Amino acid sequence: MSMSSLHSAALCVLYMTVGPALVLLNKYILSEIGFKYPMLLSSLGLVFSAVTAHSLAAVGVVHIAKEKRDAVTWRFWLTRVCPIGILHAATLALGNAQYLHSGVALIQFLKAFTPLVVAALSALVFKRLPTGRQAASLTVLCAG
Repeated sequence: MSMSSLHSAALCVLYMTVGPALVLLNKYILSEIGFKYPMLLSSLGLVFSAVTAHSLAAVGVVHIAKEKRDAVTWRFWLTRVCPIGILHAATLALGNAQYLHSGVALIQFLKAFTPLVVAALSALVFKRLPTGRQAASLTVLCAG
């Protein structure tokens, strides 16, 4: 097995470990410790991500091309970046709020149906029905 394949496999294992660990940690903080502020908990994660990304760019670990930086105008920021950021933050906060009222297993079960909800909304909004192959894939994906 090549070094590149091992590196990719290690990253996949890390990703599959960190995600569930974060879910369980959030559940513990919100339910067991009694921290009743799911939006603040979500915000801390987003702030940490933003500070880390900016710090990596500031010290030169990550380089952002000048043409990419110049493309992000205030108009672009307000009309494209902010709405997505606000909706993403709301998704995280509402997801964390659910841990105050439901168990992890039920929440993960409900999350498994997200692809079906997205496909249904896509059909309603964009008038685009999934192909037979896509419908079969969604069924297998959501059924587990």
